[in-house]
Amino acid sequence: MMIDRIMGTTEAWETGRLGQDEQYAQVADIDTSELDAALGLQPITLRMSQDLIADLEDLAVLHGLKGSQPLIRRVLSDYVLEEKGRLQNVSADESDD
Repeated sequence: MMIDRIMGTTEAWETGRLGQDEQYAQVADIDTSELDAALGLQPITLRMSQDLIADLEDLAVLHGLKGSQPLIRRVLSDYVLEEKGRLQNVSADESDD
């Protein structure tokens, strides 16, 4: 019996030719709290308007993300990084005076 093989290139993985066959997929039996701990994540509760949530969901899809949570994490991480850099620059400017 001849088996067709797909070259294991980066393109084959990124386009989904490899790694996305439901025949070989199975649900992982994992405790989400263990996963959160391994990733250094802590669940929080955040109240937002329904319109904002809908906009975030739409933007997440446009960015190729699955749901608003990864987008919110990305936006908050980017903001904190930028703000820390800005504050360091302000602090450096004040010490030069």
